[in-house]
Amino acid sequence: MRFRIEVFNSVDGSCRLIAIAGWLRFVCTNGLIIGTALMQLQEQHRQQLEAGELGRRIGEAIESTWSDKAKFERWMSVGVEHSVLIIVPWIDSEVRSLWGTKAAVRVLGIATDGWDVEPVGAMTNRKPSEIRTYRIGEVPGLDAPVSNLFGVSQVLSWIVG
Repeated sequence: MRFRIEVFNSVDGSCRLIAIAGWLRFVCTNGLIIGTALMQLQEQHRQQLEAGELGRRIGEAIESTWSDKAKFERWMSVGVEHSVLIIVPWIDSEVRSLWGTKAAVRVLGIATDGWDVEPVGAMTNRKPSEIRTYRIGEVPGLDAPVSNLFGVSQVLSWIVG
């Protein structure tokens, strides 16, 4: 996961000035990324472009990262117990009821082993932890088994990405 600021502009005025700042999560080894933009600015390219406005907006986006960083640090400090008593029941119940059985199976595979998985066989009337799987791809940048809430957030962001 990285914070990034990107500014695009054409020399000949053929496209608008575009500035984007936000957190990006690399979701696969070929460079695909997902992210949340903290700032988006599109201005028509003209002589009197307000550079001050661009600087102010980028400054606000950078400033907002401090609260995000503090949140990530809190999540990293909260450990996740990798026992049948904690993570498996959470995935079997809450994740399954919110996202469905297949997504819950994937969450369990990634959180415990670092690999995205595909269910094998029937899933009807079975808990995600009872379903056999096969590996379909290692999740980049994940330290499995996840040991804190930040790791869990990264697993969930992979699934929704």
